[in-house]
Amino acid sequence: MKLIYVVNARIPTEKAHGMQVMKMCEAFQKQGFEVELVIPARWKNQLAADPFDYYQIEHKFRIRKLFNLDLTRFGWSFFFILHNLTFVLSSIIFLISQKRGSVCYTRGDTLLYWPKFLFDKFPVFVETHYKATNTRLYMRAFEKARGIIVVTRAYQQELQFKYNFSANKIIWAPDGADITKFQSASRRTKLQIREQLGMQQDKKIIVYMGSDLGWRGVETLKAAVKLLPEDYRVYFVGTVTPFEDHRAVFAGHKYPKEVPLWLAAADALVLCGTAKSEISLNYVSPLKLFEYLASGRPIVATDTPSHREILNEQNAILAEPDNPEALAEGIQKAFTDKSLAQEIASNAGAEAAKYSWDNRARLIADFVKSRFS
Repeated sequence: MKLIYVVNARIPTEKAHGMQVMKMCEAFQKQGFEVELVIPARWKNQLAADPFDYYQIEHKFRIRKLFNLDLTRFGWSFFFILHNLTFVLSSIIFLISQKRGSVCYTRGDTLLYWPKFLFDKFPVFVETHYKATNTRLYMRAFEKARGIIVVTRAYQQELQFKYNFSANKIIWAPDGADITKFQSASRRTKLQIREQLGMQQDKKIIVYMGSDLGWRGVETLKAAVKLLPEDYRVYFVGTVTPFEDHRAVFAGHKYPKEVPLWLAAADALVLCGTAKSEISLNYVSPLKLFEYLASGRPIVATDTPSHREILNEQNAILAEPDNPEALAEGIQKAFTDKSLAQEIASNAGAEAAKYSWDNRARLIADFVKSRFS
């Protein structure tokens, strides 16, 4: 069976959604689908890398790039709208040319503008990673879709009980990670990895992976850094705006193949969230969460409902959101209570196995096949 995955995304990209899309395409291919990833042709990508090499994809699939007016480099809102509309039009023309019998899989807002006859021609499955502001358009598209894949139970329940979607039309499938690669990196000694990465050997090392978009709650971690003892170092790995403090180290963006080493080098890993954002509270399933689990290092996380779907007191140290003092206390607890740190790290590593990309693809594939008929 052919699976056409349509997504308006720059591939490769330094953002997490690129990893998620590519790894799921690979995992679907391994499940027996003939996968074709459909993305916009971009005039220029600042990451000049082969996507299969960048994301370390072994089971390759076809990538088709469709025409669009890619003027987004100029930064004007009008050009982003033009880019989106021309990609939507190209995707419609492309899908018209495809034979019946395929499955159409998508994420993002492209399907909002697809005509009804495409939903009649293909069973369309939509994966949603956030609750959009244009709720009416999304609900109309969801009604026409054959199935909906959500990454949090909170959104699953909202779609069922607030918007009256049938329970058998929705499946909860939290994100995942390349478990074996993170576990393999963690088998090396921290000293070896730190020497390779040029990290300080005599400090207590904490790693945060990701960006500092407002809804991620990283401002709390930035404030908590200033409350930590002098011998602590917090490495921000990703696109985080630097600030002045000798305990903060800004490592910048790293290629996916480097990420397991940075996590394995840490004594503790921090996951942020904020109660000030509905997205952060109920609608996110961060890739870093599952990579943290697989790394087998103590996790210190803010205690939000979305994190609680995966984390608990047995596999993480949980701290009150938006409270720098509580987060700093939680980080220090990972060093002062060594038996607790060892226990939650061990439990996290054991928990990780459930969240491989292959397991996620198998779950969704079974759902797709059940809804296909």
